[in-house]
Amino acid sequence: MHEFLYGRQPFAAKLTVKILNNILSKKINSNTGFNDMVSEEASDFVNRLLTLSPEKRLGYGGVEEVKNHSFFTDVDWNKLRFAGL
Repeated sequence: MHEFLYGRQPFAAKLTVKILNNILSKKINSNTGFNDMVSEEASDFVNRLLTLSPEKRLGYGGVEEVKNHSFFTDVDWNKLRFAGL
């Protein structure tokens, strides 16, 4: 989701160890100056998905938690068609 909105991977780095350090410290190197490019809802959605603690992360309480996020306010989930379903 981060890459779709910002056009960059959230924890990108040249070295694998640096990527892992970025993940553990939640150092998101591409958000600087980019939050103006997306809505507040989109920014909150991505940040809540990237929360380090699983218990605090969006979606920990189930799919309804994600579907009810303000980012999806205009989505009518009952009208969506899923391939293969």
